Amino acid sequence: MSDVWLFFDIGDTLVNEDRLRFQIYKSLQRAIGAESGQEFPFQELLALRERRLLDGELGVHYGIARELLSPAGYDAWVEGVAHFVRNAGQSELHPIPGAAGILRQLSGYSLGIIADQPAHLPNQFPTWGFDGVFSIVALDSLTGFHKPDTRLFEWALSRANCNAANAVMVGNRLDADVIPAKRSGMRAILCEIELWAKGWYPPGGDELLYLQSLARVPNWRNNATELSAGDPPDGVITRLSELPGVVEELLAE
Repeated sequence: MSDVWLFFDIGDTLVNEDRLRFQIYKSLQRAIGAESGQEFPFQELLALRERRLLDGELGVHYGIARELLSPAGYDAWVEGVAHFVRNAGQSELHPIPGAAGILRQLSGYSLGIIADQPAHLPNQFPTWGFDGVFSIVALDSLTGFHKPDTRLFEWALSRANCNAANAVMVGNRLDADVIPAKRSGMRAILCEIELWAKGWYPPGGDELLYLQSLARVPNWRNNATELSAGDPPDGVITRLSELPGVVEELLAE
């Protein structure tokens, strides 16, 4: 076993969360309609999403909910979303195609998780083909440290007894994965998997509208402003199949 550690984010790195977020937007549409007494067009909700993301807002569904729901309605909706996310299953979450095979290819390295996820999520690892793959699982819900807090990364490194210089973080966000990993002394690979390669292909309806909205404006805008913070990724992949080669090249430098 190599003394190099590879740490992974989960959402949209190993597991596709697009349908989960679609369901959150649909729940917001229903909540707005219930309060107003008339249906709120889903396309209008997606237009609000895109405008707010382009303005640099994070957590835009919460911002939209605060604007369009009463305080009591907002609190009830947030509670419902939290319950939904805690209990999300195979119908909302599924592995990125090929993820289990790529992890097997990387089994010569020590593998771990650094992610903001519910504490129960590792229970789904066997379903996704990840059972027994990860030696360290560092979750915000278990440690009390939330990304981008570098203490979450340092917690994982400490449990792994790993020097940061021998660790690589793989994640889909500059702000939450790449930058804090590099500030912890690790190297980092930005995982921007193209929509078509993530394995969710809705045939039509509001699901397709949401996917088209994602294509226009991704949830995480890994933009030049964040890159200029001085912590650019050491590698970038757009398909998981590229990861073993990028890791090998990075470690050979």
